[in-house]
Amino acid sequence: MTVLATAGHVDHGKSTFVNFLTNQETDKLAEEKKRGLTINLGYTYFKNKNQTYSIVDVPGHSDFFKNTVSGFSNANVILFIIDSTQGWSKQSEEHFQAIRNLKINNIFFVLTKTDLLDSPVDKDFIEKKLKSEKLINYIIEEFSYKTSDLKLFQKKIVDFFKYDSFENPNSLW
Repeated sequence: MTVLATAGHVDHGKSTFVNFLTNQETDKLAEEKKRGLTINLGYTYFKNKNQTYSIVDVPGHSDFFKNTVSGFSNANVILFIIDSTQGWSKQSEEHFQAIRNLKINNIFFVLTKTDLLDSPVDKDFIEKKLKSEKLINYIIEEFSYKTSDLKLFQKKIVDFFKYDSFENPNSLW
C-alpha cells in the first residue's frame, strides 16, 4: 500500500485538502470538531485503478507534534500543505526538518487558498528552500477548494509516484 501523510502549519488546509481528495472527514474526535483543528492522526484513502493510496492527516499545531511525527513515520510521500496567503511559517519549518530527519525525500507541495490571492502564486520561496537540499523529489501544485478538479489532482498525485521508486530508508526504526 502507498502511504501519504500531510504536513504543514495549523490552518493551512491539510484536512480540507484530504477531504477534497477523499470526500471523507478525518477529524473524528469531538474536541477536534469543537476546536476546528486536528489533534489525533486521521486516516482515509482514495483509489485509482487497482491502487489504494492511504492518507494520514496529521495535526499542524505544535502542541500535537508527537502525533505529527508518528504520522510521518511510514509515509512514502508527504503532501506538504502551504497556505499561499500566509506562506512558509515556523511550524512549516519544523515539519520540514522532521521530514528531512526521517529521510523522507518525496514531497508533493500543495499551495492552498490560491483563489484568495490578487497576484500569481509565489513558488520561488520553495524553490530557494530546496536548492540546498539533496535528494529531494518534489513537485509544487496550486489548489483551490472552490475551483480545483478532483480527478486531475488525484492523477497528479498518482503520476508523482511514477518519478521515483519511493523506497523510504526511514530512520525512525
